[in-house]
Amino acid sequence: MRSLLKSTTTGQEVSTQGDSFFIAFDVPSEAVVFALRWQSAVRDFAEEEGVILQDRIGIHVGEVYADNAKVAGKDFDFNGIQVDTASRIMSLGQGNQILLSHFVYHNARQMLEGFEFDGLDELDWRAHGLYDVKGVDHPIEIFEVGEIKRGHLKAPPDSEKAKRHVK
Repeated sequence: MRSLLKSTTTGQEVSTQGDSFFIAFDVPSEAVVFALRWQSAVRDFAEEEGVILQDRIGIHVGEVYADNAKVAGKDFDFNGIQVDTASRIMSLGQGNQILLSHFVYHNARQMLEGFEFDGLDELDWRAHGLYDVKGVDHPIEIFEVGEIKRGHLKAPPDSEKAKRHVK
């Protein structure tokens, strides 16, 4: 993870908890490309080692505040409802799934549509509809990006912290 992160322009590790990473990027398209490359690396490793290894990624954009108190050897941490929202989006994901909020989907898709990336299959972008997310006052539209031949590309099921929105 950290080696791949070093190859990005703006990506930075904010914190970790257990086997989870909180990573921030300056632009949504870079976060999406990083997520796709990371999942490809995880799948390749799992195939080489003959093990089942899956991850799930949630990407969201929003204003946060930086807490300058040192946390786990870092000089800062990000806090706020947008951090919680990104976590809830990630928690909806199944193995090998990259879920996105509305702004991320539209911004990154516009930037990346038609590009070919070394080592990645053609991309598919899906809209999964509105979900009610714990701690968020309004429904969030959930999207997905993945490689056509290797991505999950299915609507996430309801979870304890997020459920499909019913009108």
